[in-house]
Amino acid sequence: MKTAILPQSRRLLFNSVLSGSLLLGCATAFADTKLKGRVGARTIDDDVVIAKGTSCVLNGTVIKGNVRVLGGAKLVAKGARIDGNVQAYDSHTVDLKGATRVKGDVQGEGTRSVLVSGGTRVGGNVQLKEAEGRSGAPALSVTSAKVEGDVQ
Repeated sequence: MKTAILPQSRRLLFNSVLSGSLLLGCATAFADTKLKGRVGARTIDDDVVIAKGTSCVLNGTVIKGNVRVLGGAKLVAKGARIDGNVQAYDSHTVDLKGATRVKGDVQGEGTRSVLVSGGTRVGGNVQLKEAEGRSGAPALSVTSAKVEGDVQ
């Protein structure tokens, strides 16, 4: 049985193309989906970012990953399903209501308020650190909701 051997230049080109394709595929697979405005009943097979200073309403939306809410941004989820965590960093508000389902944790750090209500279920913990709540407004509120982990 004869084995064909690629000349050095062809082998180098083949390996370069293969490596570039693999790297490009990895970069695409790890890109986050950026959302703002109103998002209806659709499925997003990715992690989601609510960008700095924007607002996003998830109305019946399914997120098959984590949701990150960045500086000054506001997230309202009504009847949404989030298969990962909700993580808010220096954001304005995270408001989960209308029987929203979060399989993981809901975490806020330096966030004005985290509100969990209206039949919402959280499979993990609800945590808020270094809250920036307004005077008289609750920084962390869990009402008419089920949290399987701790509330801190």
